[in-house]
Amino acid sequence: MLATFRESLLSDVNVAIPAIVVKYNHTKQLANVKPLVRTKYKDDKIIQPPVITDVPVIWPRAGGAYLVLPMDVGDTVLLIFTDKNISTWLNSGGTVDAPDDRKHSLSDCVAIPGLCSFNQVKVSTAKDEAALCYNKSKIVIKQDGSIQADAPTGMVLNTPLLQVNGQIADSVGSMAAMRTAYSSDTHNGTATHSNSLGGP
Repeated sequence: MLATFRESLLSDVNVAIPAIVVKYNHTKQLANVKPLVRTKYKDDKIIQPPVITDVPVIWPRAGGAYLVLPMDVGDTVLLIFTDKNISTWLNSGGTVDAPDDRKHSLSDCVAIPGLCSFNQVKVSTAKDEAALCYNKSKIVIKQDGSIQADAPTGMVLNTPLLQVNGQIADSVGSMAAMRTAYSSDTHNGTATHSNSLGGP
């Protein structure tokens, strides 16, 4: 009887559970999520948790820097249910008093992106590489310190100054070789393209 009471008590304590995003507000970074694991009782009764609305999504953020990913409907997350009512803190920040004594409530959870089932795991990099991947674009930091960027449709740099300390090379050759060829191919003070630069 005591075991039954304990099981009944713990079955109503929310701690952490995987969920799927059914709606996402990118501007406010709030998601509506549906828990993916149902509760089954000893009498075979199964309870489907309701959709939880306006759940804060946790992205890496510190020191004024942050990382935001293109979350979409169908993405899976891990829900964490807090020990206290966090509604006041979410609206004001700082140190606050809990407005009531609710604990581990469905109303007090946050979503952490990244959790996925084993059949959804996709890894396109080596185990000793750090990578940021999206569709066919990829930035890879290798163990030897080199960085590789794959941008199949182009790359745009918006900056007033681009400084490169070292050589630049493309499929034709190094920048130093191209500068030498360009400087030597002048006529009356006007530089013209030559075959050495891949021009006509």
